[in-house]
Amino acid sequence: MRWAPMVLLSAAVLLTSCTQAITGDAAAPAKPDKLYPMLPPRQADLEDHLLSAPDVRAATGLPAVKTIPAVETVLSTANTVSDCAYGYSLATRQQYLSFGAARIQAYSQSVEKVRKHTVGTALIVFENANSASQQFEQFAQRMSRCDGVRGVTSVGAAKESWSLKILHSGQDEVNWTRNTDNSPWSCRLVARQRANYVASVMFCRVDPQEDKTDAMLTLLLDKLTH
Repeated sequence: MRWAPMVLLSAAVLLTSCTQAITGDAAAPAKPDKLYPMLPPRQADLEDHLLSAPDVRAATGLPAVKTIPAVETVLSTANTVSDCAYGYSLATRQQYLSFGAARIQAYSQSVEKVRKHTVGTALIVFENANSASQQFEQFAQRMSRCDGVRGVTSVGAAKESWSLKILHSGQDEVNWTRNTDNSPWSCRLVARQRANYVASVMFCRVDPQEDKTDAMLTLLLDKLTH
């Protein structure tokens, strides 16, 4: 039987699993970055700042990707049991408790109906740079305690058991992996704060040696300087 991974950021899961729509809260105040202009905390302005399908293909070398409907908020982890549930995916409510606008855009790539990759980028925009810096620092502190922590996420009748490995957690970057038990499926996630927002990327794949996370993050940050 051909193995097919259970993936959070699929069209169905984006609207059920780690995702119930959660409304943003305006937040409040760090120093604007010269290279990265401030983003208005308006939902309508975020789409053009995230990676498009052509951008993802350019960064990852994937031949074709399918667009997953965007999520215009952060994700809820109500269906995940773990002390570090907020580390399961990009841009969760538990990561950033107060924000002005948010958007997650994801793509998938399959071969003969078997999922090979799920990739995504996200932006969480705050009222100002101080608020972004403060909330990112709090997120980094929480994630620093999550190395080796395990969890279970339910999607309908299916359950996925996983563990986290924290590669780095500091004021400059939070960088971690999520590995699915008894499966080659794994994801690497990286988040960085710039100006008044947090930008993050996720690269999930079957082959653990294949990792295009850094290339995606570089392209996303380049796009945000324009």
